[in-house]
Amino acid sequence: TFPWADRPFPSQGLEYQRFRACYTEHPLLGARLDAPVPTWETDVDRVRYPWLADHVIDGAVVFPGAAYVEMARAAGRSLYDASDLAVADLRLHKAVFLREDDVARLVLTVQPDTGAFAIRSRAGGDWVDHVTGVLQVDALALPPRRHLAVPAGTPPVQGCYERFARIGFGYGPAFQRLHAVRAAEGVVEARLRAPDAPGYLAHPTVLDALFHSVLVVADRTFL
Repeated sequence: TFPWADRPFPSQGLEYQRFRACYTEHPLLGARLDAPVPTWETDVDRVRYPWLADHVIDGAVVFPGAAYVEMARAAGRSLYDASDLAVADLRLHKAVFLREDDVARLVLTVQPDTGAFAIRSRAGGDWVDHVTGVLQVDALALPPRRHLAVPAGTPPVQGCYERFARIGFGYGPAFQRLHAVRAAEGVVEARLRAPDAPGYLAHPTVLDALFHSVLVVADRTFL
């Protein structure tokens, strides 16, 4: 026989079950809401996503632009049943700052006919736009991909993250994924250290590191 303890076992409400199930679809996207326009809602904080604490701009933890891109592409995959998605006309309007105990509830909407999306939150009853852009489903609309060989012996980028920190970009270990970079004929190619993080189309720390490679190439003194 099982020795039942004299304590209550509260049932899990529908809202809890909905949010628990939604994170099996994608770690960042959240739950799809019952709304006239395709809409997802998610809570982001430094406990559920500890890597966010390593994205520091001018001394403050900021939700990275790469994470918005990943959310939008995940929504596009769910909505259009497509994985090869591009994000065009991306505009960052207002940053989301995350103090240690902050929880930001983000709402993502997509206009299915045009692919236009927005990620917003509420502040004092008013909606605040954080990011807008357009999802491009047709891979033929993308420019042709070009590749440069980054040889195995290419030396690592020296001191770039220390240099970034001096100008206000404080990338902690989770975001220090750039190992080598080279550029030629208008193409930038980088070697990155990938995280062990299943479920993402492109983990935000990896996509963010691609932005770092552009910064490095723009200032040749990093190489």
